[in-house]
Amino acid sequence: LYLGDNLQSDLQEARRWHGWHTGCIINEVENEVYAQDTTHFRELHTLRSRTRALLIDVQMAFHRRDGPGAPSPSREHEEQLVQELQAELKAINAEMSSCFNPQFGGIFRTDTHPSLFSVAVRKYADIYMKDVDSLANYSPNHKFYPTHAVHMAHDFTIINN
Repeated sequence: LYLGDNLQSDLQEARRWHGWHTGCIINEVENEVYAQDTTHFRELHTLRSRTRALLIDVQMAFHRRDGPGAPSPSREHEEQLVQELQAELKAINAEMSSCFNPQFGGIFRTDTHPSLFSVAVRKYADIYMKDVDSLANYSPNHKFYPTHAVHMAHDFTIINN
C-alpha cells in the first residue's frame, strides 16, 4: 500500500505505472464527516430527497395527464409550481454546501454531483483517510475491500440512518 497526499504526483503514477494499491491522505475528510454528521445536514438531506421526489412526481403527473407539451388551461400554474420546487431545491443545495465551507462548499461534491477531485480519488486511491494515524484503528492483517459505488465511503446516505 502506497500512501500519498497528492493525487497527481504521488498516487497517479504509483497506480497507473506500477499497479500498486494506494491510499490518499485528505485532511479535509474530517471536516466533511463532521458536517455530514450534524442534525441540520441530515434534515437538509432528507428535505432535498423529498423535494426532488415531489418534483419528479409532479412533472410525471402533468405529463401523464396532458401528454408532452399539450396545451392546458392550468399549464401556467403547473409550470410555476415546478419552478418553485426547482428554486427550493437550489436553495437546499446551497445551504447544504455552506455546511462544509461557506465560500466553496464541499470538496467531494457540487450539489448532488461528484466533484472532479472525488472522481480522481475514486480512480487513483483504493482507500482514503484524514491522516496516517487513521490506520492505527485497524490490525496489520486487515484487508480493505474498496467499493466503486456512486457514493464516497464517508458520504451520509439514507441507508446510514
